[in-house]
Amino acid sequence: MTHKLIFFFSILSIISACRKTETGIDMTYRRQFEIPVGLSPGPSHNFVLKSIPSDTAVFFKINNITADQLLGVLPRSMNLRTIFQGTGNTFSIVDRVEVVIFDPSRPDIPEIPIFYRYDVPLSTGDRLDLVPDASNIKKFVLDGKTFDVRIKFFFRDFIPRSFEVETNIVFLGKTS
Repeated sequence: MTHKLIFFFSILSIISACRKTETGIDMTYRRQFEIPVGLSPGPSHNFVLKSIPSDTAVFFKINNITADQLLGVLPRSMNLRTIFQGTGNTFSIVDRVEVVIFDPSRPDIPEIPIFYRYDVPLSTGDRLDLVPDASNIKKFVLDGKTFDVRIKFFFRDFIPRSFEVETNIVFLGKTS
């Protein structure tokens, strides 16, 4: 039994050593929007967070780095939460969510998927965590002054009442 445990921990340490740890700075963006009453299941419903300032100068100053030091900008985390918890509004009515980043002032650059969540559990409460995509979105955050984010919802049922949602989006500005 001891040999099996030693073997198991040896394999675990090898796997852990092989995982590459990415370092950098967190770039956080928060926005709010409302999901109105009566939206139906079936078709997708899009909510666009417009003209989000990239604020790179602020992030660089706080972290004492320059744009030249960034190797890329990757989606790190995103969550949606209802602003007024305890009102009965939950994300259990959501079937799936897809999020893309784009810049309408530069139509030659295609939108890029940045987060998603498929098969949202029925037990989901008033916070929904999304899964990051591995796309490099440096061109939207560094080369432009602003960017837009489209959140596409697919609902399981009709929305019984309006509710306000806050997004918390975090990108990783990779420095190594």
